[in-house]
Amino acid sequence: MRSRGFPLAAAAAGALLLVLTGQQGAAAPVKEGQSGSVAQPAPAGPPAGPVAALRARSFTIRYRNPGDVAQLIQPALSERGSYTLQPALHTLIVQDTEEALARVTDLIRSFDVPPRNVGVTINLLLCSQEPGGQQSLSKEVRGITDVLADITKWKNCKRIDSVSITGSEGAVTSRTLAGEDRSGAYSIELGIQSVDDEHGVIRIDPFTVRKDVHAETTPPKLGSGSASSAKRAEQQPPIWRQVYSTKLNLQPNLALTLVAARSEKSEKALFLTIRAKVVD
Repeated sequence: MRSRGFPLAAAAAGALLLVLTGQQGAAAPVKEGQSGSVAQPAPAGPPAGPVAALRARSFTIRYRNPGDVAQLIQPALSERGSYTLQPALHTLIVQDTEEALARVTDLIRSFDVPPRNVGVTINLLLCSQEPGGQQSLSKEVRGITDVLADITKWKNCKRIDSVSITGSEGAVTSRTLAGEDRSGAYSIELGIQSVDDEHGVIRIDPFTVRKDVHAETTPPKLGSGSASSAKRAEQQPPIWRQVYSTKLNLQPNLALTLVAARSEKSEKALFLTIRAKVVD
């Protein structure tokens, strides 16, 4: 398995190294549909044979974003076809031949269905170059670290935290990943945009990682070395600083791995693995 490296600009001090494995990276943005009539380009020459009559049909969009539906049906329209989108009413009015309207109807029926549930598993790993016995890891995580050990120098890994999220298309949720002492916490904001069966991907938008920097921004007080002071520090509310944000196309049941380090020479690196699947 090959990987691709990309520079990652972060709000936090220090550069971060991003490595993507097993998946494609950011998805192309999806444009919202707008009200108005949009006509297809005129044909290069006059059509051969009799001209089919144009009909109009109104579609009520119940589950999906009307703009996404408008994008979906555009390739199915004939050269004389047009549509009017009314997002506030969740209505799409299509004018075209009977043959083209039949294609549009089939597309909308297959696309405008109730949201599907998606399960996402996220693991946070700390990997280093230090020799020594490696922590016992699950089979899934072990497979990922074994591959990365062949292409990175961070081979000794331990799991800091993991979380499983189940949500429906359109849902946005947040989870916190941290060690037992809650130090070095990271907040993951994840939006399950859609399941694209045609292209075999689960679209995640947004995918945002924030780090708790309260320990870095809060000056120590007198007596801060005591156990009580350490406990008070743990109880302080987090101060989240965004370090990474993107859109993802995840192939079902295949892991995407992000690796972050201050530089390629760093002794340690954080591994974040994401795996998604459709839940029946």
